[in-house]
Amino acid sequence: YGSFRTIMFGGRLSDRELGQLGYDLNLDFNVDLTNTERFHMRYRPFIENDDTSTGGRVNFHEEPDDSSTAFHKVDFSIDNTFVWFEGEIGEMFDFLAPRDKFPTDYHIALGILPVNYQNFYLMNDNVLGVILSKPNIEGFGTTNIVLQGIYAFEEINAGRAGGDLDNHQNDNDLFGFTARVEYPKQFWELNYFRLGDSVGAA
Repeated sequence: YGSFRTIMFGGRLSDRELGQLGYDLNLDFNVDLTNTERFHMRYRPFIENDDTSTGGRVNFHEEPDDSSTAFHKVDFSIDNTFVWFEGEIGEMFDFLAPRDKFPTDYHIALGILPVNYQNFYLMNDNVLGVILSKPNIEGFGTTNIVLQGIYAFEEINAGRAGGDLDNHQNDNDLFGFTARVEYPKQFWELNYFRLGDSVGAA
C-alpha cells in the first residue's frame, strides 16, 4: 500500500508564464510479527536531480526545450528509504504490569524514521533514532491526548543550525517532546526541540 500526492501551481513572473507540478509517491511494506509488533519499510522512488530531497517535479514554461523541464530521477538509497521497528511495550514486556494493573500502552519506534511536525513546517526529515509515544490520554474536556518523545542521533538535516544544506548526514543529537491535544472541534500540537551545540557534516 502507499500514497501519491500532487501539487500544481501557475502564474506570471516578469511577463513570463511559469508553472510547476510536484508529486511524491510513498510505497509501504509491512512485516507483521504479532498484532502489535512489526517491521515497516517506506520507499519514496522519486528524488530530485543533484539533490537528496524526495519527490519529483516538472516545470512548465515558455521554453519547452529547457533542460529543467523534467527535474527528477528514480533512485534507491538511504536518502529515500526508511526502515523501522515499532511495537507496544506493554505487549512485548507483559511482566511490567501483570493483569494490566496500570496502563502500559506505550508505543516505541526505532530505526530510520520519517518524521514531520506542524504539518511539515517545523520538521520534515528522515532521522536515525527512536520515538516513544503514549496515546489514549483523556481529560480536561479532550477526546485524546498523545505525548511523544524523540531522540535522534544521525541523518539530521540541520542546515540552519550550521550543518550542510544538502540533507547529508549530520553528526548531532536531537531531543524533542510533542503533545498532540484533540478536542471535539479543535486540534493542538505543542512541540519543544533541542539540537546539540554543534553540527558537523559527514
